Amino acid sequence: MSAISCPPQYHNIKQQDFLDYFQTLGPKYIIGGDFNCKHPLWGSRPTTTRGRELAKAIHATNCFPLSTGTPTYWPAEPGKVPDLLDFYITHGISKSYMGIEPNYDLSPDHTPVIVTLSTTVITVPKTLKLHTAKTNWQTYRNILDTRIQLNMSLKTPEEVDVGINELTTILQEAARQATPSPRTNNITFDFKNLILEKRNARKKWHRSHSQLDKTLVNQLSTRLKKKLKEAQKHLLF
Repeated sequence: MSAISCPPQYHNIKQQDFLDYFQTLGPKYIIGGDFNCKHPLWGSRPTTTRGRELAKAIHATNCFPLSTGTPTYWPAEPGKVPDLLDFYITHGISKSYMGIEPNYDLSPDHTPVIVTLSTTVITVPKTLKLHTAKTNWQTYRNILDTRIQLNMSLKTPEEVDVGINELTTILQEAARQATPSPRTNNITFDFKNLILEKRNARKKWHRSHSQLDKTLVNQLSTRLKKKLKEAQKHLLF
């Protein structure tokens, strides 16, 4: 674990400076702090010279940035625009085991960003949507044509509130009826962890071509096949 702060007055920070820093941290690390670098790679709006140098260092070392994708710096000056300056850089640790979120409890000009490192795969809940790519929009229109009444009285604030609530309900129900239910994913955490472990072992074997690494891949493949057969038996009975 390493913390970093790059003051804005240090303009001449190059790719090699970041590379030298990364090399002092070992094969697995998490760096967090105020990089004062801007680049779309981690969610900033513009690209600065320092951000370009950091992005090159990240690509050169197979690291990856971990950010919230939202602004973390809130300048007091009216002419300045909020931007993302605070994030993490990791190496040798799978994204599947890390989660990140902003903390708005404090009130500095920089939003604290918290990363969670787990021993198991972290699942991110999907955002609920009223419609999908499979929504039948013709069905949606037909439902609206049938249910929306244009002769509703809207003369008082109370009637307007009632009308808004009814319209909102009709729109939501029409979207639900016109959208097929998504298929559920019944893969357990054990399966996900085993699949991820097998993928990581295969990547390691591809790099090393070691017989020991190949043996580990075969063992994990056998374990995965065995689990799949057991799951199929439960489905049949």
